[in-house]
Amino acid sequence: MKRLTPCLRRQKHLQKIVLMALLPALALLSSPLQANPSGGLVVNGSATIGDGLGGHLSINQLTDKAIINWEDFSISAGE
Repeated sequence: MKRLTPCLRRQKHLQKIVLMALLPALALLSSPLQANPSGGLVVNGSATIGDGLGGHLSINQLTDKAIINWEDFSISAGE
């Protein structure tokens, strides 16, 4: 049982190191991304396009095939 204790201590130390390394990355991911296409126009088939507020864009395709032409489909700097 005495040999197991140093192993557990090393694992906790390793867990702290990994956590400290990952925290900055997690902080960056917590902000919502806002990169959505805009100006969608359904030109074939049937689909509805949501407003994209809050960083969430919903597209509901109502037929088995749909074509959407987008006015802008770019990603802003930092997203």
